[in-house]
Amino acid sequence: MTKRKFGMTTLAILLVLMLVVSACGKGGNSGGQSSSSGSAGSSSGQSGSAAKPDDKVYEVKIAYDLNPGEPADLAANEWKRLAEERSNGRLKVDLFPSGALGTKKDVVEQMLTGTNVIQITDGSYLMEIVPDLGVLSGPYLVTDYRDLFKVIESEWFDEQVKLLNDKGYEMVSAKWLFGTRHMIATKPVEKPADLNGMKVRVPNNPLFIKAFELMGASVTPLPWLEVYPALTQKLVEGAEAPIQTIYNSKLQEVAKYLSLTGHVTMAAHWIAGKQFMDSLPDDLRQILIETGAEAGEYATQLVLDGDNETIEKMKAEGVTVINSDQKAFQEAVKDVYNEIPEFSPGLYDKIQQIIAQ
Repeated sequence: MTKRKFGMTTLAILLVLMLVVSACGKGGNSGGQSSSSGSAGSSSGQSGSAAKPDDKVYEVKIAYDLNPGEPADLAANEWKRLAEERSNGRLKVDLFPSGALGTKKDVVEQMLTGTNVIQITDGSYLMEIVPDLGVLSGPYLVTDYRDLFKVIESEWFDEQVKLLNDKGYEMVSAKWLFGTRHMIATKPVEKPADLNGMKVRVPNNPLFIKAFELMGASVTPLPWLEVYPALTQKLVEGAEAPIQTIYNSKLQEVAKYLSLTGHVTMAAHWIAGKQFMDSLPDDLRQILIETGAEAGEYATQLVLDGDNETIEKMKAEGVTVINSDQKAFQEAVKDVYNEIPEFSPGLYDKIQQIIAQ
């Protein structure tokens, strides 16, 4: 009986040991599966994290040769606020007004090396890269800024932007009203004959030079930041720009006649290097574009709201405002579009067709 009890006890112990060993083996396999599953989970987690926006902060420089307080500057500050807020801080936008990063030409050339900068331009500048874009800064091209925006929204404009892309640039934001340009001078300019022999600063591009030559002026191309000292030193007698740009550059301190020639209604176009824009995550790229468009709407409203108020400020500072004969100036420059060899044949008529649609 004792032997039998001992045998049964031994058998029970052996069964228990077998169960323990079996459980351990299963546990090991389970542990291996768990480890493998954990590794896949980790891989899946990494894949998921790659699909989500990363936490890297991307710095963007916004450069312009305009002074603090102008509509473009105020709207650039709004662009900065919107972009940083909407990206939850993943975009860090730094503003460089008053040409702090250098001349427009230098900044635009550096874009081709991948620099993280967006620069303000306009059609007259961009014609150096894509010639037909220059027409957007042509004299008396439109009578209303909304017609200019209609052209910017057209298929023709999209085609020009593709040519800009081919040269290594990207149009980040195109519809910012820069303003209607007028004359500030040391004497009144009521009609084209008043410009005969007058030394007038103009942007250094073929379209503005030719237009003011047709008006009768002795043109002096200069960077904008050199206009104030040039007027002070009497190197030039007049300049032209949107009203709020004239005022914020303090030109009314040294030239006391504002002549409302209204010769160009201009939009600002912000460009960047394609290499830089392609380096941004898709969501941040889209945020920059969307917030740029919103800031453009803000800039447009600032220009529309501020011009008349600025004229009153200038009057209070001793400026005489002249209502120039705009029809006479328009007649003087009517052939300018045919005298720019860089333009495609029939370009002016093409733009007028788009406006008429």
